[in-house]
Amino acid sequence: MFSCSDRRAGPVNNPIHLAALGLALGFVSLIGIWGTGRLRAIFLLGPLLGIVTVYLTGSRGPTVAAAQMLLVAAAAVCFSRLPTRTARRVVGSGMVIIAAIVVLFSVTGVADELTPTGKILSLLRTGVTSDTSTAERLIMYQSAFNAFLASPSWATVCSTTRQRPLHMPPVRGLPALYPSPQRHR
Repeated sequence: MFSCSDRRAGPVNNPIHLAALGLALGFVSLIGIWGTGRLRAIFLLGPLLGIVTVYLTGSRGPTVAAAQMLLVAAAAVCFSRLPTRTARRVVGSGMVIIAAIVVLFSVTGVADELTPTGKILSLLRTGVTSDTSTAERLIMYQSAFNAFLASPSWATVCSTTRQRPLHMPPVRGLPALYPSPQRHR
């Protein structure tokens, strides 16, 4: 991620990679809490700093991964520090509480605004996305799928500006990604 060149972060500067790497390294640092030193609690800062990195980059994928990694890390700490029976009760209760919160957020629609997966739930529920970034990604995915269906052997190299609009779904209310062939007829 870092380099001594005149560019800020070397040849590639991608917030998704930064968030994923920070999150992975942060949670790997938890291995240190099973050590024997006096300062082993400092390793708990790893996941915290990884989650802060994800928050600062604003990346959606690592946000979902952070929640899952936090749950697995909490379960690992519970099973290593508590008696087995107590750890099972704590982890089981936590899973029930999390499932209830997910169901509550999904049913009430709160998840649509709070979580990255809420945008997908909103799309499935209403057919409309809550932001243009998600809508543009879906248009590109649909265009690529349409190009593949039109010509499975050629669709992967279909990259000219004239060919892309032929496979785009009809788009309303979004800025044109490519000139539409329907406009020129």
